[in-house]
Amino acid sequence: MATFPRYTTYAWASGAPPARSSAEVEASLLDWRIRNAVDRALAAKGYAHTAGAASLLVDYDVVTRERNADAFREYFRNRVDESFARGFEEGTLAVELVDARTREPVYRASASGVIDEHANRRRLEGAVERMLADLPRVIDTRGGR
Repeated sequence: MATFPRYTTYAWASGAPPARSSAEVEASLLDWRIRNAVDRALAAKGYAHTAGAASLLVDYDVVTRERNADAFREYFRNRVDESFARGFEEGTLAVELVDARTREPVYRASASGVIDEHANRRRLEGAVERMLADLPRVIDTRGGR
């Protein structure tokens, strides 16, 4: 089990690739929505996003079949080299937090039926909040609140 008090900052494990074609625009928008929902949920727990050295790396994966399935697969294949969301049903979002120093996973959560052709923002945000609900809050070691 991870020692969460040492984790206070995070960075995304991979950057968001630009949509190279009009078919990838929908996947790019979904990527943006997922990242924003995760950013908000982590901030609510006290984790700070940083461009510098982070204690956690965040990544996600989606398992979905869309009208433009090839465009989705191509977009997300370019985002990560190796998928960690295997064996999940369609429409699943999986989030993983990795210790930046050891590269060991320290937190994983998934939600099924979240990703669909409509990419409902409220359903996605609610699912991310529930997925990270058990993640410990950052402990303020400065003696403040």
